[in-house]
Amino acid sequence: MAKNQATLTGINRTFEVNERARPFTLRDNGFKETRRGNFELTRTLPTSHPQGLVLKILIDEKLEKLRISTVSSNGLKTIDVTKLNHNEELLEELNFFLHGLVDSRVLSEV
Repeated sequence: MAKNQATLTGINRTFEVNERARPFTLRDNGFKETRRGNFELTRTLPTSHPQGLVLKILIDEKLEKLRISTVSSNGLKTIDVTKLNHNEELLEELNFFLHGLVDSRVLSEV
């Protein structure tokens, strides 16, 4: 896998930043600019997991490098969503959201 590609733990889909993505595209799709100039999107996912679940997507300021992860609500623990009990609805919403980012030309699926 190339450095500018990312795979979400447990899901067999690989993404990269779309070549047409621009900073305004990211902002229009809910990304916030960090102090270092990176773009970050956090989305709380519905789950019965005791620590909560958040999808985090981070794109560097040059719009080249991508990181995608699902973490606990405090951000300290990475959680594999495929290993959670009763995860069908969660996986459906996660795939729907990622598909929306692909349709918006923020991400491209490899």
